[in-house]
Amino acid sequence: EQLSRRFLTVIANIEFFLNHSLSSICRRLGDNGLKFSEQVFKHTKDKLVIYRSSILTHYIKNKSTQIHSIIEYANYQHLPDDDDVSEFVKELMLCTVFVQSEMASFCSKFIQQVLGDLVKVALEHLFNVLARVDFSSSNHSTQVIVDLTAFEEAFQGFVTTDMSNALKSIRARLMNRLDNGIFKNALLNFRSRMALTLDSLHQCQTNLNDNNEDGGGGTSVGGDNNNNLT
Repeated sequence: EQLSRRFLTVIANIEFFLNHSLSSICRRLGDNGLKFSEQVFKHTKDKLVIYRSSILTHYIKNKSTQIHSIIEYANYQHLPDDDDVSEFVKELMLCTVFVQSEMASFCSKFIQQVLGDLVKVALEHLFNVLARVDFSSSNHSTQVIVDLTAFEEAFQGFVTTDMSNALKSIRARLMNRLDNGIFKNALLNFRSRMALTLDSLHQCQTNLNDNNEDGGGGTSVGGDNNNNLT
């Protein structure tokens, strides 16, 4: 986790320099006779934004490795002892909440982008795992439907339309082997046992939406509000 924090520290430092220092430095250079201070400002800003994007990509790759290791447990050879979602779904949720918490004190404006990328990585890897699952068993089919439903509910704020359609397509193919009793009990247990984690994920999305509506905290790595020396 030290590496992750180093990445976030660098991003936070770049953010501070872009938003509070760069324009002031270039303005003073211009006031003291430096020619082309506007060009210096723009060139420096562009370079820093590119570097920030690169560091954020490294951070996402680092977290994606953890996501991959969690999904590897989704082999469906050992189903839950009682009606519940699979452990890997819970681990994904906890991992995502940790990332959310870790980023909050460093660079909260990129949380939505990072979590969105991690959810995409998780789903793509999960689809690869599901391709190897034997769906002839009603228990396996029911468990997959439970897990996919819980996944979409937990990460609803980060699941795109294409992801949602893919999840619905898989569930639709398995519905004829669904044990509805197990399905309902499993989701009830999931919502009860993971209530705090669900609340955290949903509150995160609500806060991000509120920030975006207020015009702050954009999710684009390449963008920045400080665009000139004035």
